[in-house]
Amino acid sequence: MMYRVDVDPATGWAWVDIEGEIRLRDFIDALASVWEQPEYSGSRYTAWDFTNAHTTFYFDDVVDLSRYIAEHKNGRGPTTVAIVAPKDLEFGMGRVFAAFDEAGGYTVNVVRTRDAAAEWLQAQQAGASA
Repeated sequence: MMYRVDVDPATGWAWVDIEGEIRLRDFIDALASVWEQPEYSGSRYTAWDFTNAHTTFYFDDVVDLSRYIAEHKNGRGPTTVAIVAPKDLEFGMGRVFAAFDEAGGYTVNVVRTRDAAAEWLQAQQAGASA
């Protein structure tokens, strides 16, 4: 698994592009690394794009991931998160993840395209400004 973090200078949104096979341990290591990046930590909104990734996560893996985030994120990084998952398995696991993380105080939406993520993030940002 590889990842890249880019912050859009116009919006301040952090875009995290994930590529390759996602294994739970690798993803947890990536999260810890991304949270330490000041450009990510300073953003209020993010999109994690899994378009070029695939996973073999099981339900228990999603539970473990949500538990890890609840125990270790410690206020680092955005709490409004779009998940871009065009493929069915990643989309379904994203929805399960969103249900857990919404209970943890995050605003999460799973969409199929980057454009849909951008539209949703824009609406969230506009709603927060109103």
